[in-house]
Amino acid sequence: MLSQTHLVFRSLQKTIKDILSDLPITTDYKLKQGLIDAHTKLSDYYYKFDASPYYLWAALLDPRVGYAGLEKCFEDDHSLLSELNSSKHQLYAPKSPKKKSFLSRLSTTQQSSSALKNELDIY
Repeated sequence: MLSQTHLVFRSLQKTIKDILSDLPITTDYKLKQGLIDAHTKLSDYYYKFDASPYYLWAALLDPRVGYAGLEKCFEDDHSLLSELNSSKHQLYAPKSPKKKSFLSRLSTTQQSSSALKNELDIY
């Protein structure tokens, strides 16, 4: 689901970071480098997804995740918390588009045929 993509990347990154920090010093270099490469690749994908607000918006609207879940997930990163708050405000910002009545053309007063013809000529 779109709402969980953001959290899955974050969780995978944290898991790889924890594994790397728990490895003994004698661990083979190739294994360490492979884990670092995996973390870097996840980071690349994470920031590609992060460029779009839709993933955070989907997570904010998902009752299983919501603002509280994201806030808890991002508590150790102030820049992510700031981005979360910004996304929340963008999502819930009051927007009032200009309303157009599509039925106004059906008003009881009829337009003259010359006015209608002039309108058609314009198009």
